[in-house]
Amino acid sequence: YTPLLDRFSKELNMQEGKEYLHIAAHKKEISLLRDALSKSESANAILVGEPGVGKTTIIKGLGKQMRAGRSTYTLNYKRLVLIDMNAVLSEKSFGGLAETLTTLLQQAEAAGNVVLAIDNIEQYLIPGSSVNVAQILLPFLKSSRINISGPATRGGYEKSIAQNSLMRTIFEAVPVEEPSRETMI
Repeated sequence: YTPLLDRFSKELNMQEGKEYLHIAAHKKEISLLRDALSKSESANAILVGEPGVGKTTIIKGLGKQMRAGRSTYTLNYKRLVLIDMNAVLSEKSFGGLAETLTTLLQQAEAAGNVVLAIDNIEQYLIPGSSVNVAQILLPFLKSSRINISGPATRGGYEKSIAQNSLMRTIFEAVPVEEPSRETMI
């Protein structure tokens, strides 16, 4: 039962899309992401690459595998949801950012069948920034009942995660390059 999570997210593995070509071009990265999220401890991942190389498509590709039961036994049939952080950040009626995000994460953790994706996750993990949610996320990042992933630019990753030894141990970096012309054919 995840009413707040449902309010502030959208399911990625329930969407049908025309992204097959791009998913096929990123089989290696989908496999790396799947392996990172299937670990028994600190099963969180950051897709690191430049804008437009297909990081979100890779997450959706894994979602399709999970939905079809073609992933790992730890991920098969789990929900893959993208948190709308803009909506969470602007929430005033529920008690503000900290209370909303904490409750949302508690619901996902209690459900035990949720993999979360946070777009541009590096923006929310920069120490000293006005929107640093790392302290709220930290206990959930260490939990074995929830997986958190997200795309990040190289520069954002370097500023927010690579500089922080704790975050480097919690998140596995999955490098993403633009598919080669040969891969696309």
